[in-house]
Amino acid sequence: MAAIQLADQVDAQKVFADIAKNIVGTSIDDTVTKDSAIEKLTDQSLLVDVLKNTFVKESALKNLTDQSALEDVAKNAKSWLLRLVAAEKLTDKSLAQEVFADIAKNADMETRMRAANNLSDKAVAQEVRDDFNSAVQLMGDRGIGFKVIK
Repeated sequence: MAAIQLADQVDAQKVFADIAKNIVGTSIDDTVTKDSAIEKLTDQSLLVDVLKNTFVKESALKNLTDQSALEDVAKNAKSWLLRLVAAEKLTDKSLAQEVFADIAKNADMETRMRAANNLSDKAVAQEVRDDFNSAVQLMGDRGIGFKVIK
């Protein structure tokens, strides 16, 4: 009986992963279904596969606890934001700093700034802030208001 329950649980985990990876619609129902499937995923390897290969909310990382799985997501996820959130959960601070530096140099500006705030390398963090301030200045020249960060 326990073996059957375990098999049902494993199959359910695969179904949840399949739903999370294959729902691509943008309706509220699609989003809710995808988020619900991800919340029910507890199998770390299936969860990593979903996180690396789909764009999901950062809250999807709450069930990911295995450090090697977090490392995999931090290094390989398609989403810069998921990579950042995974790096924030890493216990290997050296690796986390490598991920933060990569994100700070390559991601969208909002995620770059968030990564820069986690960097212990102040030179790289300042470089990101300077890039942001240059973009702010350019937007200001075009009549779009933002605040410069020091």
